[in-house]
Amino acid sequence: MDVLVVEADAALASSLLGALAETAVRWCAPAALEEALGDGWPDAVVVSGGVLAVARVSGCVRHFQPRLGATPKIVAVYDLARVSDPSALLDAGADDCEALPVDGPRLTTRLRVALRRKTDETLRRERDVTQAALSASESLLRSLFDAVPMMMGLVELAPPPPGETVPDLVVISCNRATATWFGFDDPGQLRNRGLAGVGLHTEARARYVSVLRSVTATAMPVHREIESSRAGVWLAVAANQVDGVSPSGHPRFCFVLEDITERMRLQTQLVMADRLVSLGTLAAGVAHEINNPLMWVISNLEFVGRQLAVSGLERADAEGHGRVVRSLSQAREGVERVRQIVRSLRTFSRGDDERRGALVVPQVIDTSIEIAWNQIRHRATLRRAYQSVPPVEANEARLGQVFLNLLVNAAQAIPEDAPADAHEIVVSTWWDSTRERVVIEVRDTGRGIARELLGRVFDPFFTTKPVGEGTGLGLAICHGIVRSLKGDMEVESEPGKGSAFRVLLPAAKTGSQPKKISTPPVGPARTVRVLVVDDEPNLRTSLAQILSIEHEVEALESARMALEKVRAGCRWDVVLCDVMMPDMSGVDLYRALEHEAPELLPRTVFLTGGAFTQRAAEFLAAVPNPRLEKPFEIDDLRLLIQKVSQRELKQ
Repeated sequence: MDVLVVEADAALASSLLGALAETAVRWCAPAALEEALGDGWPDAVVVSGGVLAVARVSGCVRHFQPRLGATPKIVAVYDLARVSDPSALLDAGADDCEALPVDGPRLTTRLRVALRRKTDETLRRERDVTQAALSASESLLRSLFDAVPMMMGLVELAPPPPGETVPDLVVISCNRATATWFGFDDPGQLRNRGLAGVGLHTEARARYVSVLRSVTATAMPVHREIESSRAGVWLAVAANQVDGVSPSGHPRFCFVLEDITERMRLQTQLVMADRLVSLGTLAAGVAHEINNPLMWVISNLEFVGRQLAVSGLERADAEGHGRVVRSLSQAREGVERVRQIVRSLRTFSRGDDERRGALVVPQVIDTSIEIAWNQIRHRATLRRAYQSVPPVEANEARLGQVFLNLLVNAAQAIPEDAPADAHEIVVSTWWDSTRERVVIEVRDTGRGIARELLGRVFDPFFTTKPVGEGTGLGLAICHGIVRSLKGDMEVESEPGKGSAFRVLLPAAKTGSQPKKISTPPVGPARTVRVLVVDDEPNLRTSLAQILSIEHEVEALESARMALEKVRAGCRWDVVLCDVMMPDMSGVDLYRALEHEAPELLPRTVFLTGGAFTQRAAEFLAAVPNPRLEKPFEIDDLRLLIQKVSQRELKQ
């Protein structure tokens, strides 16, 4: 025990040192108290000199105590002749009092007992503080644990329940999310319970056990996605083994479970959306590949028809001639149907052409109906109710995409097993003078949409269709397209009675006019020298054959051969040139003519089945030359040849 005697009187200090000789006692004058405390923190301080001296020592001790540890016991010794009330010394800061002369052994014993009590009290206080801090820390950790939205906890791999072979999983600790998942309000209700007893069936439990056994086998954390005990719900599992041996001797594992059902659904829908993009690209390629053979079929049918008209076959066999004409007419109808489908496919697969222009709304709707017709005709009767509306300024492919989606949705909203004449899809257009908008409405008599879901129909990935029938992207994309056109979309629906989707678009600006095929001025027919440049032999031959009835036609298989003819001095009234050709493209030929024969530039007409390169697309957008998209009508080609040749004749 270390005792510090603070006394100014050397004789009294000597007496006190002698009385406390059994302890590690030292002495200092009152003026040197701070230095003495700095040299070593005593267990007790013995001071004399009355109230003021005690108060000074007590103040100095309190000053140093935060830096040096526990407070030493202060004992005041006093002269009975001078101090009548020892309690004043206690009030000044003393812990105990002892009258002079001091009884050394008795004072030493009192100091030892007091010090032990003080030590016990200090330890008890420190223990209480530590326990309070530990309790607060545990409470904080539990709050954080329970606030985590993912399921977390500690499980023990226990023996299988009676009659089973799959081990049970005993919950040692878990958070609130885990308890809620298993139907409990408080995590404590699940503690030390086997999951087999709370509804986790054998098959689902086996999937969890498989994850834990993988942890044991690899001695590493395992991450896996598994199907939960709830149908259609997927969980991401992360697990690792806890070091040490449990009281039961069974291995313990910490786990984290996250419900990833929504994420899996979004991933599936994104894959579906990517497939749709690929399908669009494939449709564009198929349309392009069909264009050339379809074009020569159209040309040959036209040629056969003209030959029949002048062959006089009807005079020899009127009945046989009639059958041939009817068959030819049916073939033409079939080809026309294919031509419209191919043109529609090309229109809706153009992802790189965002040019806008004034569009006649009913024409765009009719193109969309043509594509969706196979889905519509088996489920409902289609009725058009078009009122006169001004053109709208939009991109034909994008606006057609909106109408196509609304038509397909309307068809799919009608039950497949219902008779087609029992349901109706009405497509209407009118001008809303109040809002100054062109209104396009697609109304069906299908199953309808619940009122509480109407506010979400334009949200990405939201769908009311069965699994596998919808991605939830269609209406969201349509809404984005319409909004980009400074328009809006509206929906009204009643379950069991059907839905109506409306597209509202501003009219095209004054001066914007829809594209029209201009008819050349009527004049006397004349023979025109025509050059056909196309690498497809059947198309080249069929065009030359049908055009040669009226014109002088030369057909070449490559742009390079055409250029050689130009350099040899050949000229034509009209040049019909394919855009995409091997070796030398129509673009390259046009650039060469700028130097070799610029007079042929305005006489050039481009025949295109689709500009499949960025360079070709930019070229066609930049040059003023007329173009025809395959498959085209032969009459349109004739009119265009007449127009170009008459323009050149006037010049």
